[in-house]
Amino acid sequence: ALAQRAALIGVDEHARAMVAEANRKADEENSMILTRAGTKIQTHLTLGVSLTFLRDFVDAASIDAARPTAEVVTLVQMMTARSGKSLAELYVNARASDGQLAVSEATVFVT
Repeated sequence: ALAQRAALIGVDEHARAMVAEANRKADEENSMILTRAGTKIQTHLTLGVSLTFLRDFVDAASIDAARPTAEVVTLVQMMTARSGKSLAELYVNARASDGQLAVSEATVFVT
């Protein structure tokens, strides 16, 4: 009886894991959009920050031109690590100093 119960628990755990995975995939699928090129991408990948937001961010973080890129990357990683969201996602409803939205659909990609 104990072996049967353990087997049932294992099945239950496996079933719960399968349901959780199916839910995760459904959530991911619901957050996908079709690009002009016909490729599906996650919606958050279409977000971008405004130039004014970047200037505000640089000022607030006291970043100067001499600061190594790696330090700026580390700063952004520390800000985003806990949530697992991009910097743009963290500021979706924020306003830049010019009063405009800090984040909107990206129009230019800069690396």
